[in-house]
Amino acid sequence: MDLLCPLSTIRKKNSSTAPWLSDVLCNNRREPRSAVRKWKKSKLNTDLISYRTLLSKFSLDVTSAKISFYKEKLETSAQDPQKLHNIFSSLLNHPAPPSPFFLTAKDFATFYTEKIDRICQTFTSLPTSPTSHSQHSATPSLTQLSTVASEEVLQITRSCNPTTCPLDPIPSAMLQTISPDLLTFIVTVINGSLTSGHVPTVFKKARVIPILKRPALDLSDISNYRLISCFQHTTAFEI
Repeated sequence: MDLLCPLSTIRKKNSSTAPWLSDVLCNNRREPRSAVRKWKKSKLNTDLISYRTLLSKFSLDVTSAKISFYKEKLETSAQDPQKLHNIFSSLLNHPAPPSPFFLTAKDFATFYTEKIDRICQTFTSLPTSPTSHSQHSATPSLTQLSTVASEEVLQITRSCNPTTCPLDPIPSAMLQTISPDLLTFIVTVINGSLTSGHVPTVFKKARVIPILKRPALDLSDISNYRLISCFQHTTAFEI
């Protein structure tokens, strides 16, 4: 027996328990597990209904426990911006985009800079004929931009697709939910940009992600990529 099944030492992995998982939830978790084992043996419809009822109740208990845990955690860290930032970062958990083969950001910048230069060189200079200024009609000029109303900004906020960019301070869906409370601040920023003709630098930044034009293309060929610019959700208001 020792030759066929020799004893071996296995180190137990330390599994981290969810912080919101209480002893009561651990005990309640056994009920749907026991119910599903009973249903698999009997295959009775009544046992299936019982299992689904217990599973639904346990899911609601888990959701309630998570809400209570993070609500208390946020209230405790309300005066500490660093702790709040860490909490939101752990909740959002943005996945890092996979890096394309061995290409770097500098490689893409060099490639597209040279591509733009080549395109500019293909344009031929058009011959210009001397004409008098009187032959040209007066070109209208735009001297100022109209400001926006709060109702218009609120409508745009709620109608936008709630896509979230890694540069967003909070998820776009959350921003839409609390937009009435932030409406005065958002309208002030937008109208300030329209009046002064200056857009804040933070709204000019984007996260550029290279994506293959087709899945079957060569990863090492830089010309096979298309660059996608991900702006902050609030940048849509400025645009």
